[in-house]
Amino acid sequence: MSTDGKRRHFTAQEKVIILKRHLVEKTPVADLCDEFQLSPNVFYRWLKLFLERASLVFENNGKSTRNAQENTLRNLEAKLVQRNEVVAEIMHDYLQLREQVRGH
Repeated sequence: MSTDGKRRHFTAQEKVIILKRHLVEKTPVADLCDEFQLSPNVFYRWLKLFLERASLVFENNGKSTRNAQENTLRNLEAKLVQRNEVVAEIMHDYLQLREQVRGH
């Protein structure tokens, strides 16, 4: 907890930077906890979660992420096609109404 009694919320990127300083640069946990006003329990919880999920980076050689992105792209393209069809239909109806109004 910070000195003003409020909890500090770290972004995922900030957590990785802090963990990297310990794992790569060998900065002692106590020093990081002092610097970031962080409880050692919180630090070790982050480290445990980080190490538990590290294998996900290497699973399927990133195919699952790529597949998810491709699915999202396909869904967005389908929505765009549908929207364009609706716009075309509305324009067609508008032009017909305009011709009817001019004809009278």
